[in-house]
Amino acid sequence: MLAPLRQWPVLALAVSGGGDSLALMHLAVDWAKRVASEGAAAPRLHVLTVDHGLQAHSTRVAQDVCRRAARLGLPCAVLRWRGEKPASGIEEAARGARYDLMARWCARHRAALVTAHTLEDQFETFLMRLARGSGLDGLCAMAEQTRLPASDAFVPLLRPLLTVSRTRLRATLRGLGEQWHEDPANRDARFERVRWRRLLPLLREAGITPRAIAAATRRLHRARAALERQVEAFLRAHVAVHPTGHVLVERSAFEDLPEEMRLRALAELMGRLGGTGGRLRDMAGLERLLAWLQTESGRARVLAGAHLARRKRALVIGREPGRPGPEALLPPGESTTITWDNRYRIEVANLHVPLRVMMLARALKHAPENEKDLPTRPAHVPAFAWRAQPALVRGAETTGERTPSPVFIAALPAIGWHSPDAPFDMARAKFLFPGGS
Repeated sequence: MLAPLRQWPVLALAVSGGGDSLALMHLAVDWAKRVASEGAAAPRLHVLTVDHGLQAHSTRVAQDVCRRAARLGLPCAVLRWRGEKPASGIEEAARGARYDLMARWCARHRAALVTAHTLEDQFETFLMRLARGSGLDGLCAMAEQTRLPASDAFVPLLRPLLTVSRTRLRATLRGLGEQWHEDPANRDARFERVRWRRLLPLLREAGITPRAIAAATRRLHRARAALERQVEAFLRAHVAVHPTGHVLVERSAFEDLPEEMRLRALAELMGRLGGTGGRLRDMAGLERLLAWLQTESGRARVLAGAHLARRKRALVIGREPGRPGPEALLPPGESTTITWDNRYRIEVANLHVPLRVMMLARALKHAPENEKDLPTRPAHVPAFAWRAQPALVRGAETTGERTPSPVFIAALPAIGWHSPDAPFDMARAKFLFPGGS
């Protein structure tokens, strides 16, 4: 089960102190030693543990994880969730904070993240999504390999234990003479996952077992993979990509697709072009958008940061410039490369002073007098796409809407334009579609 992990040179093991993740730590250490004993290069193992600060003993548990890791010869980092905690939705907020902290650490250290999700976790995830009316993607539950967004990169997320039961993992720990921490939240019926866990004995009596659900999710994954290949083929054949960050979709070919493939094509296009960095998950929103496309009312719609306009022969999709969008700092240096808005890879050579990257629409809001110095928008580029392209701006260290002056737009790297006074030797931006990293 761990053999596929060999392709990553650095692995970060997510260890909470519970039975599943402690077993993962021991299994990974044993596996890495076996790989090395065979004369092969084993991945370097690190341990990550998150102190959410939600319980009085959370710091002690995190310290205990690091002590156990040290006994196995592994480095350990404690990641702390700082700041104010929400009054409601704490389970989801804590999960989001946990993955964000670990993904950022992994991005900095070029590591893949490994979690100890089990057969029962897969079972519970399937039931939770079934209860919410999820479609095919949701009912696939958790994949053995996926990725997490982390600032300007994506981090591999690996779940090698999805076919292993909690009982077997705890038996492994008992065989090693190890104890584990039981999180009180695992008995708190306020949490949805706990409520499903309590129903497991009744579901087993009805023949609905974790292994049966795991078999179903594997078959659903297979069906999804087939659909995704078909959608990828459609995108390659019928979508024209423009460097200013918009695409033209051949309308007749799109309308000939089955409904599920039209939804999937929209999910890919709206998600990537809207800056999310991947497929859009808002199925209800996508269904409303598809229903609108079948009517004659209105020429454009916006969903999740993406703008869709329809023309006679094509659908035009790009970033919505009405939202502020992200900003990023470009520090001085011989060579600087960043990924901006999950849409562009921006490279600057021999930058002499700091610049900020922001949407052109936002840059012009700060300094509308700059517009007269910019090149004229080409007729084939929609106004919304033109205004959503990246601009390199000097003097825009903003706080809210307060901007020091003077501000000037040094470059529009997506179209290869820069001011004669630009403080660099070269700037360019590559539109990342359909790839994301």
